[in-house]
Order: sequence, then C-alpha cells, then structure tokens
Amino acid sequence: MVGAGKETLGLALAAAAAASYSLSAVLAGIAYQHGNEPGSLVAVRFLFAVLVVLPLLLLKRRPVTLPVSSLPLLAGMVLGSIGTAVGYMSSIRYIPVSLAVLVFYLFPLLVTLSESLLERRRPSPWLLLAVVLGFSGLSLALGPDFASLNLVGIGYALLGAFSCIPLFICARLLVLRHDTLTLAVHINFAAFALVMLWLLGNSSLVIPTSLWGWGSLAIASATFVCGFLLQLSAVQKAPPGPAAIMFNAEPLLTILIAWFFLGQRLSDWQWLGAGMVLGALLLLVSRKG
Repeated sequence: MVGAGKETLGLALAAAAAASYSLSAVLAGIAYQHGNEPGSLVAVRFLFAVLVVLPLLLLKRRPVTLPVSSLPLLAGMVLGSIGTAVGYMSSIRYIPVSLAVLVFYLFPLLVTLSESLLERRRPSPWLLLAVVLGFSGLSLALGPDFASLNLVGIGYALLGAFSCIPLFICARLLVLRHDTLTLAVHINFAAFALVMLWLLGNSSLVIPTSLWGWGSLAIASATFVCGFLLQLSAVQKAPPGPAAIMFNAEPLLTILIAWFFLGQRLSDWQWLGAGMVLGALLLLVSRKG
C-alpha cells in the first residue's frame, strides 16, 4: 500500500509538472513576439533554474557535489534536457504549436518502450492501451494543420521527443541515489554552459530589448523551473514510463490555457480527443501500468 501511494503521488506530481510546462510553453510563444529567440530562451531558462535552486540547496544544507560514478547518467540527463528544450522550443518557430506538440508527444510511447526493452519485459496490455488511447486522443484534440508541414520544424520536434528517452531513464536512476536539488543545480548549470558556448560560438545570442521581452522571458523561465523540479520529484516516486504518459495532460492543458487567455475555441472533435486523453490518464492511474 505504501508503494502504491508513493507511485500515485509521483503521477500527481507529473501532472502538476505538465501544467507548469504548459504555461511555460504559452509564455514562450509570447516571449518570441517580444524579440526573444529559442536558443536564448533555453539558455535563460537553464540559468534561471540554477539561480532559483542553488539558494534552496544551500539553505537546506543538501550535498553540493556529486560522485564521479554519477557522471555518465548525469551526462545523459544533461544532453536529454538540452535536446528536449531546444527541439521543442525551436519547432514552434517553424510549425504550428498544435503540430509541434503532437509530434513531440511521441515521447511517452518512446520512453515506455525503451523502459521495457531495458528491463527486458513486455509492456502490460493496460499500459499499451493507455498509450494508444492517449496518442489517438491527442490527434483529435490538437487537430494539426498538416498543410503547413515544415520538415525543419518536424525534425526539431522529433529531436525533442527522442531526447526525452535519456532524460526520463537517467533521471529515474539518478534521483533514487542523489538529492533532487543537487541534481537540478548540476544539470541546469551544465546545460546552460553548453548552450551558451553554442550560442556564442555561432554568434546567435539574442537579448530582448523591451520590458515586455524581459518580463515574458522571466515568467516563462519561472514556470519552467517549477515544472522541472516537479518532474524530478515525480520520477523519484513513479517509474519513468507511467510518469511520461502523465505528461499527455500537457497538450490538453495548453489548449485550455490558450482557450481561456486567448479566446481560442475547441471543436467537438477536439473535445472528444481531450476526453480520450483524460480517459488514458485515468486508465493509467487505476491500473498502474
């Protein structure tokens, strides 16, 4: 019973992380309208995470360093974090958000299958049903405009999806052995340093020039940090496959946030798809994969 309760809490934390990421994605789109670029946005988000988490780490007197033995898994999570952020955020620049989210949300299936292969077991029928139901629901709920297909945008979205495999798998192993705040500082600082080196090396660092630009950038970064910390806590309590599937709520929440703040209406087919997504999440929670 204790283990089941812990996993349920982990799934709830994953859903909360999805909500934070949804808000961050909407705010990122607003940030682009005020002079920001994907690369700069990703770099600032990682830096913001370090600036927020490091004081918490010191205040709680958590370990500051990590053992050398953790470096391979840490590298996997850093690269996964960079690939996920750069891929997803860049894809929105080239293709509609609905299409970007749909392609990106191949990742629950990819993570689940990867987890099964690593553990040399078959996914349960209920887990497969939840994946199929959730992905089918996303297809209806998002209603992408395939006429605007752009291979560059699709490529970036796929990069984000596949980068989630090392991100979730390595995170699951690391948070079982090390403090989440310590991991968050190391991962985000390393990711920030690598992204900044890439931006400076390519002379592609863009800084906003208006108050709205800085404000949208700061709020988008804050919600990203919140989602990241919730994600670390989620994978500490729940297996990576079910935790990843819970993030199917993110596209649905993004649609609802856009509807509430931007007045975008959902069609009947999109509401049907949204219901299928919720059904997949309820099925997952009730059957625990």
